[in-house]
Amino acid sequence: MKKRKKQILCTILSAAILFSLSACGTTPALKSKQTALSTLSAQSETTFSSNFEDVPPDAWYAEAVNWCRGNDIMSGTSASTFSPSSTMTRAMLATVIYRLAGSPAAILPPSFTDVSQDSWYAEAAAWTSENGIISEYGNRIFGAVDPVTREQLAAILWRYDGSESVSSTGSFADEASISSYAEQAVDWATANGIVAGREGNRFDPQATATRAEVAVILYRYLNSQAGDMPSGQKIPQVFMTMDISADGLIAVYEALEASPTGSIAVKLSTGEPGSNYLRTDLIGPLVQSFDAPTIVECNTAYGGSRANTAMHYQVAEDHGYTAIANVDIMDEEGSMTLPVEGGTNLTENYVGSHFTNYDYFVVLSHFKGHSKSERCDAGTLLWGILLPQPPAYQVICLQPPA
Repeated sequence: MKKRKKQILCTILSAAILFSLSACGTTPALKSKQTALSTLSAQSETTFSSNFEDVPPDAWYAEAVNWCRGNDIMSGTSASTFSPSSTMTRAMLATVIYRLAGSPAAILPPSFTDVSQDSWYAEAAAWTSENGIISEYGNRIFGAVDPVTREQLAAILWRYDGSESVSSTGSFADEASISSYAEQAVDWATANGIVAGREGNRFDPQATATRAEVAVILYRYLNSQAGDMPSGQKIPQVFMTMDISADGLIAVYEALEASPTGSIAVKLSTGEPGSNYLRTDLIGPLVQSFDAPTIVECNTAYGGSRANTAMHYQVAEDHGYTAIANVDIMDEEGSMTLPVEGGTNLTENYVGSHFTNYDYFVVLSHFKGHSKSERCDAGTLLWGILLPQPPAYQVICLQPPA
Protein backbone atom coordinates (compact mmCIF):
# COMPACT_ATOMS: atom_id res chain seq x y z
CA MET A 1 0.00 0.00 0.00
CA LYS A 2 1.44 3.35 -1.06
CA LYS A 3 0.56 5.03 2.20
CA ARG A 4 2.72 2.59 4.15
CA LYS A 5 5.82 3.62 2.19
CA LYS A 6 6.31 6.74 4.21
CA GLN A 7 9.36 8.89 4.44
CA ILE A 8 9.57 10.04 8.02
CA LEU A 9 11.73 13.03 8.77
CA CYS A 10 12.64 12.85 12.44
CA THR A 11 13.40 16.39 13.46
CA ILE A 12 14.47 16.33 17.09
CA LEU A 13 13.95 19.74 18.58
CA SER A 14 15.31 20.18 22.08
CA ALA A 15 13.50 23.41 22.65
CA ALA A 16 12.52 23.47 26.33
CA ILE A 17 14.98 26.29 26.81
CA LEU A 18 13.78 27.63 30.14
CA PHE A 19 12.90 24.26 31.59
CA SER A 20 14.91 21.07 31.49
CA LEU A 21 17.78 22.18 29.22
CA SER A 22 18.79 25.10 31.36
CA ALA A 23 20.28 22.66 33.86
CA CYS A 24 22.14 20.58 31.29
CA GLY A 25 25.58 20.62 29.76
CA THR A 26 26.27 20.17 26.08
CA THR A 27 24.40 17.22 24.64
CA PRO A 28 26.89 14.89 22.94
CA ALA A 29 26.42 14.43 19.21
CA LEU A 30 24.95 11.14 18.06
CA LYS A 31 27.87 9.27 16.56
CA SER A 32 28.77 5.69 15.75
CA LYS A 33 31.69 3.80 14.28
CA GLN A 34 29.13 1.91 12.16
CA THR A 35 28.09 4.94 10.16
CA ALA A 36 30.05 7.95 9.02
CA LEU A 37 28.00 10.72 10.52
CA SER A 38 28.76 14.16 9.28
CA THR A 39 28.38 15.73 12.70
CA LEU A 40 28.26 19.38 11.85
CA SER A 41 26.73 22.51 13.20
CA ALA A 42 24.00 24.22 11.24
CA GLN A 43 26.69 26.72 10.30
CA SER A 44 28.83 24.04 8.63
CA GLU A 45 28.60 25.86 5.30
CA THR A 46 30.37 28.82 6.88
CA THR A 47 33.93 29.45 5.73
CA PHE A 48 35.93 29.06 8.91
CA SER A 49 39.15 31.00 9.41
CA SER A 50 41.82 28.96 11.17
CA ASN A 51 44.26 31.82 11.83
CA PHE A 52 47.13 29.34 11.53
CA GLU A 53 50.27 31.19 10.49
CA ASP A 54 51.47 28.24 8.40
CA VAL A 55 48.22 27.71 6.43
CA PRO A 56 48.12 30.17 3.51
CA PRO A 57 44.57 31.04 2.46
CA ASP A 58 45.21 29.77 -1.07
CA ALA A 59 46.84 26.47 -0.04
CA TRP A 60 45.26 23.34 -1.53
CA TYR A 61 44.51 22.11 1.97
CA ALA A 62 43.38 25.43 3.54
CA GLU A 63 39.64 24.83 3.21
CA ALA A 64 39.91 21.35 4.72
CA VAL A 65 42.11 22.52 7.61
CA ASN A 66 39.77 25.41 8.40
CA TRP A 67 36.74 23.11 8.23
CA CYS A 68 38.32 20.47 10.46
CA ARG A 69 39.30 23.04 13.04
CA GLY A 70 35.95 24.82 12.87
CA ASN A 71 34.18 21.53 13.58
CA ASP A 72 36.60 20.51 16.38
CA ILE A 73 37.92 17.54 14.42
CA MET A 74 41.58 18.54 14.23
CA SER A 75 43.44 21.09 16.30
CA GLY A 76 46.76 22.79 15.72
CA THR A 77 50.16 21.79 16.97
CA SER A 78 50.13 25.12 18.78
CA ALA A 79 47.77 28.05 19.09
CA SER A 80 49.14 29.56 15.89
CA THR A 81 50.47 26.61 13.85
CA PHE A 82 48.96 23.57 12.16
CA SER A 83 52.20 22.03 10.84
CA PRO A 84 50.64 20.87 7.55
CA SER A 85 53.81 19.18 6.29
CA SER A 86 54.44 17.23 9.49
CA THR A 87 53.61 13.55 9.55
CA MET A 88 50.43 12.36 11.22
CA THR A 89 51.21 10.01 14.07
CA ARG A 90 49.10 7.11 15.29
CA ALA A 91 48.42 9.00 18.52
CA MET A 92 47.16 12.01 16.58
CA LEU A 93 44.91 9.93 14.33
CA ALA A 94 43.55 7.91 17.27
CA THR A 95 42.59 11.19 18.93
CA VAL A 96 40.82 12.43 15.78
CA ILE A 97 38.81 9.18 15.45
CA TYR A 98 38.03 9.27 19.16
CA ARG A 99 36.61 12.79 18.80
CA LEU A 100 34.50 11.73 15.82
CA ALA A 101 33.03 8.97 17.96
CA GLY A 102 32.03 11.47 20.63
CA SER A 103 34.92 10.73 23.02
CA PRO A 104 33.25 7.70 24.65
CA ALA A 105 34.79 6.14 27.73
CA ALA A 106 36.96 3.12 27.06
CA ILE A 107 35.89 -0.05 28.85
CA LEU A 108 39.41 -0.70 30.11
CA PRO A 109 42.32 1.68 30.75
CA PRO A 110 45.16 1.60 28.22
CA SER A 111 47.38 -1.43 28.75
CA PHE A 112 50.09 -0.63 26.21
CA THR A 113 53.69 -0.67 27.30
CA ASP A 114 54.37 2.53 25.34
CA VAL A 115 51.29 4.54 26.39
CA SER A 116 51.33 6.31 29.73
CA GLN A 117 47.90 6.42 31.37
CA ASP A 118 48.23 10.17 31.84
CA SER A 119 49.20 10.89 28.23
CA TRP A 120 46.92 13.14 26.16
CA TYR A 121 46.09 10.27 23.80
CA ALA A 122 45.71 7.43 26.33
CA GLU A 123 41.92 7.24 26.28
CA ALA A 124 41.84 7.51 22.49
CA ALA A 125 44.42 4.74 22.11
CA ALA A 126 42.47 2.47 24.46
CA TRP A 127 39.11 3.09 22.79
CA THR A 128 40.27 2.76 19.18
CA SER A 129 42.15 -0.43 20.04
CA GLU A 130 39.35 -2.15 21.95
CA ASN A 131 36.94 -1.32 19.11
CA GLY A 132 39.23 -2.81 16.47
CA ILE A 133 39.81 0.49 14.67
CA ILE A 134 43.54 0.88 15.28
CA SER A 135 45.33 -2.37 15.95
CA GLU A 136 48.30 -2.73 18.25
CA TYR A 137 51.56 -4.06 16.87
CA GLY A 138 51.66 -6.99 19.28
CA ASN A 139 53.36 -7.34 22.67
CA ARG A 140 51.04 -4.53 23.84
CA ILE A 141 52.80 -1.92 21.69
CA PHE A 142 50.59 0.84 20.27
CA GLY A 143 53.26 2.76 18.37
CA ALA A 144 51.93 6.16 19.36
CA VAL A 145 54.68 8.24 17.77
CA ASP A 146 54.91 6.18 14.58
CA PRO A 147 53.80 7.95 11.39
CA VAL A 148 50.57 6.83 9.72
CA THR A 149 50.93 5.56 6.15
CA ARG A 150 48.39 6.22 3.44
CA GLU A 151 47.17 2.62 3.43
CA GLN A 152 46.92 2.63 7.24
CA LEU A 153 44.83 5.80 7.09
CA ALA A 154 42.46 4.20 4.56
CA ALA A 155 42.19 1.05 6.71
CA ILE A 156 41.51 2.99 9.92
CA LEU A 157 38.74 5.08 8.35
CA TRP A 158 37.29 1.96 6.71
CA ARG A 159 37.13 0.15 10.05
CA TYR A 160 35.64 3.18 11.77
CA ASP A 161 32.99 3.38 9.05
CA GLY A 162 31.94 -0.25 9.40
CA SER A 163 34.26 -2.18 7.03
CA GLU A 164 31.93 -2.15 4.03
CA SER A 165 32.78 -4.67 1.34
CA VAL A 166 33.18 -3.12 -2.10
CA SER A 167 34.22 -4.37 -5.51
CA SER A 168 37.93 -4.18 -6.27
CA THR A 169 38.90 -1.28 -8.50
CA GLY A 170 42.46 -2.47 -9.24
CA SER A 171 43.10 0.90 -10.85
CA PHE A 172 46.45 1.96 -9.37
CA ALA A 173 49.74 1.26 -11.09
CA ASP A 174 51.23 0.15 -7.76
CA GLU A 175 48.21 -1.95 -6.74
CA ALA A 176 50.49 -4.90 -5.98
CA SER A 177 52.26 -2.84 -3.31
CA ILE A 178 49.12 -2.39 -1.22
CA SER A 179 49.22 -4.63 1.86
CA SER A 180 46.58 -7.35 1.96
CA TYR A 181 44.97 -5.94 5.13
CA ALA A 182 44.39 -2.61 3.36
CA GLU A 183 43.18 -3.79 -0.05
CA GLN A 184 39.45 -3.59 0.74
CA ALA A 185 39.96 -0.30 2.57
CA VAL A 186 41.75 1.30 -0.37
CA ASP A 187 39.01 0.11 -2.75
CA TRP A 188 36.39 1.58 -0.42
CA ALA A 189 38.23 4.89 0.01
CA THR A 190 38.78 5.18 -3.75
CA ALA A 191 35.20 4.28 -4.66
CA ASN A 192 33.88 6.96 -2.29
CA GLY A 193 36.34 9.63 -3.46
CA ILE A 194 37.96 9.86 -0.03
CA VAL A 195 41.59 9.09 -0.89
CA ALA A 196 42.95 10.03 -4.30
CA GLY A 197 46.01 8.67 -6.06
CA ARG A 198 49.28 10.45 -6.57
CA GLU A 199 51.24 11.34 -9.69
CA GLY A 200 51.68 8.49 -12.13
CA ASN A 201 48.41 6.82 -11.04
CA ARG A 202 50.10 5.55 -7.88
CA PHE A 203 48.43 5.08 -4.52
CA ASP A 204 51.80 5.11 -2.77
CA PRO A 205 50.50 2.94 0.09
CA GLN A 206 53.58 2.97 2.32
CA ALA A 207 54.18 6.72 2.08
CA THR A 208 53.52 8.63 5.27
CA ALA A 209 50.47 10.88 5.42
CA THR A 210 50.99 14.53 6.30
CA ARG A 211 48.65 16.45 8.57
CA ALA A 212 47.48 18.45 5.56
CA GLU A 213 46.64 15.26 3.66
CA VAL A 214 44.77 13.85 6.65
CA ALA A 215 42.72 17.05 6.97
CA VAL A 216 41.74 16.85 3.30
CA ILE A 217 40.89 13.14 3.56
CA LEU A 218 38.79 13.68 6.68
CA TYR A 219 37.02 16.58 4.97
CA ARG A 220 36.19 14.36 1.99
CA TYR A 221 35.14 11.46 4.21
CA LEU A 222 32.81 13.45 6.45
CA ASN A 223 31.22 15.16 3.46
CA SER A 224 30.88 12.00 1.38
CA GLN A 225 28.11 9.43 1.23
CA ALA A 226 30.43 6.70 2.51
CA GLY A 227 28.82 4.42 5.04
CA ASP A 228 27.33 1.03 5.68
CA MET A 229 23.65 1.87 5.27
CA PRO A 230 21.71 -0.68 3.21
CA SER A 231 21.28 0.05 -0.45
CA GLY A 232 18.72 2.74 -1.13
CA GLN A 233 19.09 4.39 2.29
CA LYS A 234 20.80 7.63 3.15
CA ILE A 235 23.37 8.14 5.87
CA PRO A 236 21.79 9.80 8.91
CA GLN A 237 23.21 13.24 9.62
CA VAL A 238 23.12 15.30 12.78
CA PHE A 239 22.92 19.07 12.49
CA MET A 240 23.15 21.35 15.50
CA THR A 241 22.48 25.03 16.03
CA MET A 242 22.33 27.25 19.08
CA ASP A 243 20.01 29.74 17.37
CA ILE A 244 16.73 28.98 19.14
CA SER A 245 14.42 31.10 17.04
CA ALA A 246 11.96 30.65 14.20
CA ASP A 247 14.61 31.72 11.70
CA GLY A 248 17.15 29.39 13.28
CA LEU A 249 14.76 26.44 13.07
CA ILE A 250 14.03 27.13 9.40
CA ALA A 251 17.74 27.53 8.62
CA VAL A 252 18.70 24.20 10.16
CA TYR A 253 15.71 22.47 8.55
CA GLU A 254 16.77 23.79 5.15
CA ALA A 255 20.22 22.30 5.74
CA LEU A 256 18.57 18.87 5.54
CA GLU A 257 17.57 19.53 1.93
CA ALA A 258 14.38 17.58 2.61
CA SER A 259 11.64 17.36 -0.02
CA PRO A 260 8.28 16.63 1.66
CA THR A 261 5.68 15.27 -0.73
CA GLY A 262 2.07 14.21 -0.56
CA SER A 263 0.04 14.65 2.60
CA ILE A 264 2.35 16.13 5.27
CA ALA A 265 1.89 15.52 8.98
CA VAL A 266 3.74 17.48 11.66
CA LYS A 267 3.96 15.30 14.78
CA LEU A 268 4.48 17.08 18.10
CA SER A 269 3.38 16.96 21.70
CA THR A 270 0.47 19.32 22.19
CA GLY A 271 1.41 19.60 25.88
CA GLU A 272 -0.65 19.51 29.05
CA PRO A 273 -2.12 22.83 30.22
CA GLY A 274 0.45 24.62 32.32
CA SER A 275 3.36 22.52 31.03
CA ASN A 276 6.08 23.34 28.56
CA TYR A 277 5.25 22.80 24.91
CA LEU A 278 6.46 24.03 21.54
CA ARG A 279 5.28 27.61 21.16
CA THR A 280 3.74 28.59 17.85
CA ASP A 281 5.96 31.66 17.51
CA LEU A 282 8.92 29.26 17.32
CA ILE A 283 7.53 26.52 15.07
CA GLY A 284 4.76 28.36 13.23
CA PRO A 285 6.82 29.68 10.29
CA LEU A 286 8.35 26.25 9.67
CA VAL A 287 4.99 24.45 9.91
CA GLN A 288 3.33 26.92 7.56
CA SER A 289 6.15 26.57 5.04
CA PHE A 290 4.83 23.09 4.16
CA ASP A 291 2.05 22.53 1.64
CA ALA A 292 -1.25 22.10 3.56
CA PRO A 293 0.31 20.62 6.73
CA THR A 294 -1.63 18.90 9.49
CA ILE A 295 -0.45 18.86 13.11
CA VAL A 296 -1.03 15.35 14.45
CA GLU A 297 -1.06 13.83 17.92
CA CYS A 298 -2.75 10.98 19.80
CA ASN A 299 -4.74 10.96 23.01
CA THR A 300 -2.81 10.19 26.16
CA ALA A 301 -3.09 6.82 27.92
CA TYR A 302 -2.42 8.26 31.38
CA GLY A 303 -5.44 10.51 31.82
CA GLY A 304 -5.21 14.29 32.05
CA SER A 305 -6.63 16.96 29.79
CA ARG A 306 -5.74 15.11 26.58
CA ALA A 307 -7.20 11.68 27.41
CA ASN A 308 -10.30 12.15 25.25
CA THR A 309 -10.61 13.68 21.82
CA ALA A 310 -12.88 16.65 22.59
CA MET A 311 -10.69 17.83 25.47
CA HIS A 312 -7.56 17.24 23.41
CA TYR A 313 -8.78 19.42 20.55
CA GLN A 314 -9.50 22.14 23.10
CA VAL A 315 -5.93 21.96 24.44
CA ALA A 316 -4.59 22.16 20.88
CA GLU A 317 -6.67 25.28 20.31
CA ASP A 318 -5.65 26.83 23.64
CA HIS A 319 -1.97 26.30 22.77
CA GLY A 320 -2.42 28.01 19.40
CA TYR A 321 -1.92 25.00 17.14
CA THR A 322 -5.27 25.29 15.36
CA ALA A 323 -4.31 28.84 14.36
CA ILE A 324 -1.28 27.71 12.33
CA ALA A 325 -2.51 24.43 10.80
CA ASN A 326 -5.25 21.84 10.76
CA VAL A 327 -5.07 19.50 13.77
CA ASP A 328 -5.83 15.78 13.69
CA ILE A 329 -6.07 13.57 16.79
CA MET A 330 -5.07 10.43 14.92
CA ASP A 331 -6.73 7.89 17.22
CA GLU A 332 -10.11 9.59 17.53
CA GLU A 333 -11.52 6.76 15.39
CA GLY A 334 -9.44 4.02 16.92
CA SER A 335 -5.97 2.59 16.58
CA MET A 336 -4.03 0.33 14.24
CA THR A 337 -0.83 -1.65 14.63
CA LEU A 338 2.44 -1.58 12.76
CA PRO A 339 4.81 -4.55 12.94
CA VAL A 340 8.04 -4.21 14.92
CA GLU A 341 10.60 -6.27 13.06
CA GLY A 342 13.40 -7.83 15.09
CA GLY A 343 12.10 -6.47 18.38
CA THR A 344 13.19 -8.09 21.64
CA ASN A 345 10.07 -7.28 23.69
CA LEU A 346 7.62 -5.74 21.22
CA THR A 347 6.16 -7.26 18.09
CA GLU A 348 3.83 -4.41 17.17
CA ASN A 349 3.42 -0.68 17.68
CA TYR A 350 0.03 0.98 18.23
CA VAL A 351 -0.63 4.20 16.32
CA GLY A 352 -3.76 6.18 15.51
CA SER A 353 -5.84 4.79 12.66
CA HIS A 354 -5.37 8.08 10.76
CA PHE A 355 -1.67 7.24 10.40
CA THR A 356 -2.32 5.91 6.91
CA ASN A 357 -3.74 9.27 5.82
CA TYR A 358 -0.26 10.77 5.59
CA ASP A 359 2.68 10.26 3.28
CA TYR A 360 5.34 12.23 5.14
CA PHE A 361 5.94 12.94 8.82
CA VAL A 362 7.98 15.82 10.19
CA VAL A 363 8.58 15.11 13.88
CA LEU A 364 9.19 18.05 16.22
CA SER A 365 10.20 16.84 19.65
CA HIS A 366 11.34 18.69 22.73
CA PHE A 367 12.64 18.00 26.22
CA LYS A 368 9.50 17.81 28.31
CA GLY A 369 11.19 17.65 31.70
CA HIS A 370 8.81 15.14 33.30
CA SER A 371 9.91 12.14 35.36
CA LYS A 372 9.91 9.76 32.39
CA SER A 373 12.43 11.89 30.52
CA GLU A 374 15.25 11.48 33.04
CA ARG A 375 16.12 15.13 32.53
CA CYS A 376 18.25 15.67 29.42
CA ASP A 377 19.92 12.38 28.65
CA ALA A 378 20.25 10.86 25.18
CA GLY A 379 17.15 8.75 25.79
CA THR A 380 15.06 11.90 25.59
CA LEU A 381 16.48 12.60 22.15
CA LEU A 382 15.77 9.09 20.95
CA TRP A 383 12.14 9.38 21.97
CA GLY A 384 11.63 11.42 18.83
CA ILE A 385 12.78 8.67 16.45
CA LEU A 386 11.09 5.62 17.92
CA LEU A 387 8.74 5.37 14.99
CA PRO A 388 8.06 2.72 12.31
CA GLN A 389 11.32 2.05 10.56
CA PRO A 390 11.90 4.89 8.07
CA PRO A 391 13.77 4.44 4.81
CA ALA A 392 15.86 7.50 5.64
CA TYR A 393 16.10 10.04 8.36
CA GLN A 394 17.96 13.12 9.38
CA VAL A 395 18.19 14.64 12.82
CA ILE A 396 18.28 18.23 13.97
CA CYS A 397 19.58 19.02 17.43
CA LEU A 398 18.94 22.50 18.73
CA GLN A 399 20.52 23.63 21.98
CA PRO A 400 20.68 27.01 23.71
CA PRO A 401 23.96 28.54 24.83
CA ALA A 402 25.25 27.28 28.17
